[in-house]
Amino acid sequence: EEEDDWDAIQTELRRLTRRCQQESEAREKAELLLGEMKSAFEKLREDVGQVRTWGANTDGQLGHFGGKPSLVEIRGVLRQVSCGGAHTAALTDDGQLYAWGRGNEGQLGLGDYRPRTVPAIVKALGDPASGTSVLQVACGAAHTLALCDNGDVYSWGSNDEMQLGLGATFGRKVNRPELVSELGGKGVLRVAAGKNFSVALTESGDVYSWGAGGALQLGHGSKVNEEVPRLVETLREVRKLGAGAAA
Repeated sequence: EEEDDWDAIQTELRRLTRRCQQESEAREKAELLLGEMKSAFEKLREDVGQVRTWGANTDGQLGHFGGKPSLVEIRGVLRQVSCGGAHTAALTDDGQLYAWGRGNEGQLGLGDYRPRTVPAIVKALGDPASGTSVLQVACGAAHTLALCDNGDVYSWGSNDEMQLGLGATFGRKVNRPELVSELGGKGVLRVAAGKNFSVALTESGDVYSWGAGGALQLGHGSKVNEEVPRLVETLREVRKLGAGAAA
């Protein structure tokens, strides 16, 4: 019986030894993989985490004081950037939205009508506590659109031709993000901003447009301005969306 017990102990010891070796090897592989992931992330940050701007800087739209291509100081890995008439917006991978440049029409969404020469965070958008963050941003000549990952669309800036989609009652200037309620529950996937009009694409492939229609840019067959988003009846199963912002 003692010999049988000893054999059982030896067998259990060998099994535990093999298990420890396997766990050690697995731990080494995991640490190696983690190191490779960290290196890849740092490389990604170096590749796409920075933005440089150049050109006219009359309203601080470059986000720096240099006259040549220079780095804009933004925290986080850059996901997207959009240029307006004289303002700029950038979105990071963690859903933080930055804006800078001309703010006279409220297009920065910072609660005032002052310009910014360096990027400032638009704090009124997204709710990290509820898991909501900004997914996309689009700048028009003097207005801005933002799409959150829950499908909500916000707009701010000049509303002189109803390009905010908030109706005529909101006045000509909005300096904080306002929810475009007419797009609620429609499953918006993308937004785009023209000079003085806006468009949105839904997951079903429908397109909504609003704002200035004087150049037939809304696609409704007339030159009438639209105060709130209106379905473009002739378009179905659309997959991509764009809008020209040229003056």
